[in-house]
Amino acid sequence: MFRKAALQRRCLILSSEFYEWRHLYRLNKRTNQPLKTADKYPYHIGLKNKDYFLLLQSGKIGLIRTQEKQSIPWLL
Repeated sequence: MFRKAALQRRCLILSSEFYEWRHLYRLNKRTNQPLKTADKYPYHIGLKNKDYFLLLQSGKIGLIRTQEKQSIPWLL
C-alpha cells in the first residue's frame, strides 16, 4: 500500500520516540588533534506531553539523518 510513496520518498511516519546517533570526536592524547573516527552514542528524542507525533518524510530518506540512504529493503 505504501510502497509507491516510500519509493518516491514521500510519507508520514507516526512515532512516539526515536533514537539518533550522536557523534563525538575524542582528542588524540599525544597531538591533541581530533581523531578521524567518532565515538557513536544513541541519543533519545521524544515528547513528554504527547503520546505520538508525525515525522514528515520528503525529499531524502533520513530527514533525521545526515546522510541519505538509497533504499530500505525491510520496509519495501
